[in-house]
Amino acid sequence: MFKRLLLLFFIIFSVFNSRSQDSVGITLKPKKNLVKLNVVGIALSGQYERLLTQHIAIGFSYKTIPWGGVPFRSMIGSRNPNTQETLNKLNFFHHAFTPELRFYFGKKGYGKGFYVSPFYRSASYSAGGLGLDFVTDSGLDDTLRLSARIRPSSFGLLLGAQWNLGKRFVLDVQFLGPHYGSSKLKIEGKPQYAMSAEQQENLEALGQLFAEEAKTSLSSAGIPFLKETVVKRPDKITLTANSVWAGVRTGISLGWRF
Repeated sequence: MFKRLLLLFFIIFSVFNSRSQDSVGITLKPKKNLVKLNVVGIALSGQYERLLTQHIAIGFSYKTIPWGGVPFRSMIGSRNPNTQETLNKLNFFHHAFTPELRFYFGKKGYGKGFYVSPFYRSASYSAGGLGLDFVTDSGLDDTLRLSARIRPSSFGLLLGAQWNLGKRFVLDVQFLGPHYGSSKLKIEGKPQYAMSAEQQENLEALGQLFAEEAKTSLSSAGIPFLKETVVKRPDKITLTANSVWAGVRTGISLGWRF
């Protein structure tokens, strides 16, 4: 009788102990979702990260600089009045979307430790607010309102590390993420009045001159133009160009795990 009671006790204890371990395992299961905000730089930048396995995660980042004046324009060209006046008139906008795949190293994983992350970045830079004054054939003063947009697409590899700050907070440091790809440039000039054929020819020559200057500047920086085209119409003149694109991705983000 005593042996049977003892056996029953061990069976009940074993079942209770296994259930307790399961419940503890569920409680200690790592949170798989992270939202983070970059705390350095002038752009508003955030990221969502989803843990797929112990060592693999996917992430989606978005950053933007809303339409407005050029950041830190008072510090750029402050010794040149003409440059400063141009910067004061210039409006600027930027946004970028970056999906990535993260591979965490180390035994702990689950969004903690050093990682390598291949990524793709699609971005857009827009500018406006500048104008080129000229006189029409009828003697009227006119202004060619200029706007520009650059759309780069690139692939890169990011090296970084992420640590837990307590149970919920995380610190993500992106050490170095070089990326390389191509870009499309489009510059438009729109007058208030329709342009004559002679004015269009003059503006086309101006556009070609701009293209040559841009090619020389970018080539000296190791970023050559691949192709450029100037199209003239009575209501606008358009310069389009293709080029290579290169950049470096870095950042420090604080996040919340849930």
